[in-house]
Amino acid sequence: MIPELDLRTPEYIASRRLFGPPFLKLLSGILGFCMLVGAFYAATIYPDWLRRELEQEIGLAIGLREEVAPLLELAEETALLKARSDLEQDLHKSLDPPQEYLLVAKKLASAHRLNLEKVTVDRNGSLFLKGWSRDLGDIALFSQVLECEPCFVSSEVRLINRGPGGNYYFELTALGTGNGGEME
Repeated sequence: MIPELDLRTPEYIASRRLFGPPFLKLLSGILGFCMLVGAFYAATIYPDWLRRELEQEIGLAIGLREEVAPLLELAEETALLKARSDLEQDLHKSLDPPQEYLLVAKKLASAHRLNLEKVTVDRNGSLFLKGWSRDLGDIALFSQVLECEPCFVSSEVRLINRGPGGNYYFELTALGTGNGGEME
């Protein structure tokens, strides 16, 4: 194979190049200058701009916090008042004398010819009654009347057994409202 010979002169070849060494030097100088300007901006101007933006955001956050502060205080006061109200109601329930419940139950039992052997009152005002009667109708009527009292929500006969002598022994539960109801 025969090698090709280039008969063009170096001056001709240099004149035909798209980018010559002077252009590349100028281009690298411009790029270096741009990099220096960018580094200067990144080192001095951009952090100052970020600092100003941060100060504006902090000022806005402080302003919003000052606007919301009364609402937060109101929410805290409301929560405290609700907690206090719940505590007062619990205290009222626990201090409510159970005698009212007992008096109501005993008065109704004697009116319906029931003999109560044991009456227990819990903290919620619920009654647990044990007793006996000669008539089943009296026990059922007593349960219904007890349920109609304002100091009770419901009444339920739990157990009825027939004992010696024809007596009916019962156990009854009356769920109290916890507020003692109104006594006349």
